Amino acid sequence: MKKIWKGLVCAVLSVAMVFALAACGGGFEAKMVEIKGLEIESYGIAVQKGQDADLLAEINNVIADWTSGSVGETKIDKLVDYYSDVYDEVEDAEAPFTLYLEGDTSSSSTLTVATEAGFAPFEFSDGNKIVGVDIAIMGQVAKNMGKKLAVYNIDFNSLNEAIFTSNRADCIAAGFTITQERADAMDFSNPYFTSTQYIVCAEDADITSLADLAGEKIGAQIGTTGAQLVDNEIKNGVLKNTGAELNEYQNAPTAFEDLKKGTIKAIVVDSVPATCLVAKTK
Repeated sequence: MKKIWKGLVCAVLSVAMVFALAACGGGFEAKMVEIKGLEIESYGIAVQKGQDADLLAEINNVIADWTSGSVGETKIDKLVDYYSDVYDEVEDAEAPFTLYLEGDTSSSSTLTVATEAGFAPFEFSDGNKIVGVDIAIMGQVAKNMGKKLAVYNIDFNSLNEAIFTSNRADCIAAGFTITQERADAMDFSNPYFTSTQYIVCAEDADITSLADLAGEKIGAQIGTTGAQLVDNEIKNGVLKNTGAELNEYQNAPTAFEDLKKGTIKAIVVDSVPATCLVAKTK
């Protein structure tokens, strides 16, 4: 009798856990949907316009080294794979080469980079540290320049202010798409990665294009090209007069939490960060 009772208790607890997981989004699975017809975006690292030629030159030196080689085999490609694994908590993830995430730790001089640590695998929190592809790039730059690296984590929409108004940082490294508007206001490094925009939604959602989001709430990170795309489509594109709404978030993971809760129907985000978010549900 005792064994039967114990079995019943375990069965009840198992059912309760299933419902609890469903309630908090534990059973949620996501998919990616490519948005067709978009121009390819290029990421660059930004410095104040006309202010720091030496820093920009060293950034370009590292980028030239890390982007040389065949597709999939460059240092940047390997870092994208590595940090995607780190974000997905793969236990045996191993750095493909020596990284200097803190620059030259023996130096009394500091290079400060502004970022927004919610854009894996380019920048994200791993324990109490901010890591990622951009941090690795700037760590190597700092090492080469004989400086230690300080990472300043702020809202994406405030990145421009960090190097212009308050001078709190020497550069911006944040999966920062090179646009004409931004290039008019700051100097960019050479491109080091390309991307395009994707829809992230529930695996069972009947969504194959932006047009399928008519009348829906759509999430995107504030200040990003994804948010601009959704806003443009609502004002003048396929979502005009459909009742679709743009919900802006401080970062993509926060938007993803609302997606799992059903608060929004989809989010629009760059391809590799979209891959990292979806992988978390598999």
